[in-house]
Amino acid sequence: MDVDRRLDTMAIKGETAGGLAVTARAEESSASAGGLARIGDIPPRLIEGIVSAIDGAGTGFVGLVSFDRGELVAVGFRCGVLDGIIDFVGRSGIDETDVAAFLGDLGDRAPGGVVARSPALAGLILGGCMLINQLLDRSESRAGDDLACWIDRTLGADFLPRPFLASASEADPSAIPHSDLVERVREILDACPDWLDRSPLTAQIAAEILLRERSLPDPTRDLGAYRYLFEHAIQKRLELDRRSLLWMSLVWSANDLPRRADAARMLAWQLSDPQHIVPSHPYIIELCTRSLAAAQLELM
Repeated sequence: MDVDRRLDTMAIKGETAGGLAVTARAEESSASAGGLARIGDIPPRLIEGIVSAIDGAGTGFVGLVSFDRGELVAVGFRCGVLDGIIDFVGRSGIDETDVAAFLGDLGDRAPGGVVARSPALAGLILGGCMLINQLLDRSESRAGDDLACWIDRTLGADFLPRPFLASASEADPSAIPHSDLVERVREILDACPDWLDRSPLTAQIAAEILLRERSLPDPTRDLGAYRYLFEHAIQKRLELDRRSLLWMSLVWSANDLPRRADAARMLAWQLSDPQHIVPSHPYIIELCTRSLAAAQLELM
């Protein structure tokens, strides 16, 4: 299923709910309500959630599966760390096989195939993206009304937008040795190889270095070019990188990669501090080097 298609291009109702597991859940919900509440008054129960890695444009996927009103509901969201919820598609009245296929499709689209399976994390990330939507004043659109319907059916009518905050880095970001910082930067960018600057300026500078030096970019030899790229392109995108690092710190924590998660939190903290936003910061140097090298490769 194509999770990039708009919700209004699909039927809201899917197949009728089937399978013994679904029937059992409906009876369980009625029993837990003491037989007094109508099924529509029982809040949805979130039973599955996945969060994908972030791509080089700062976008990723969030998937939610809930049991609501006697049926399974699955919703996939395409989200951006700067743009909030960009697109979404939902299905209701489905069975467990459809849920597995739905989540598998989201996982297949994840950058590098990396996903974290965690209902709590999925809700946390989605709350942060909803907050971005509010700040961008998208709440009054027709799509916003459709979005609210699917949020109600998966997370409940009382779910509120909230910032997603990563815990503090275990290491003191200001005291970490330079060599260790370089190693951590490379580990993160190795894990996220499409985190590159693809601006026209990067392509232009990459071509100039290739013509002049006939070699890969070098931060020492090409110091002036790196500084110019930083001042006119890289500096403008660091908020994207900072938020992407926070998102990925949560994904890596959920996937039991504490060292990488801690490095991402530390770098996100440094990129929020003006004293670290300089051309000589290891993250900026490595980002420039990899972006220029990739642009050169496209020219060959």
